[in-house]
Amino acid sequence: MGMRSPCWQNLELVFRRATKQVPMSRVRFEIDTGTLEVYADPLLEKAFRNLVDNSLKYGGPGLGCIRVTAHGSGSDLIVVVEDDGVGIEEADKANLFHYGFGKHTGLGLFLSREILTITGLSIRESSE
Repeated sequence: MGMRSPCWQNLELVFRRATKQVPMSRVRFEIDTGTLEVYADPLLEKAFRNLVDNSLKYGGPGLGCIRVTAHGSGSDLIVVVEDDGVGIEEADKANLFHYGFGKHTGLGLFLSREILTITGLSIRESSE
């Protein structure tokens, strides 16, 4: 991580590349970020692929859509990745991005957080 210099990346293109590498047969993917670009580590695609992969693994049989949107909040940009799956257990929310936490390797969301942190970006869980 951090071996290549950060660069400006189009969010829609990054998300589309990320979803090409995960099975999406039963899930609709919607993205509404327009031509928005973010300055991020080149591994941004991997971070987003991990998010989509987690939705697919843990969203349950009712998962039908993964949606990406972006909006401003003061001087910040908020990129929202959401799905209509079963959600996350309340007890698990505080540990989602910690190393080793999870049902498989415990690396996916931890690595996503680390990739984003390289360029001052952050990630948090805010499901209902």
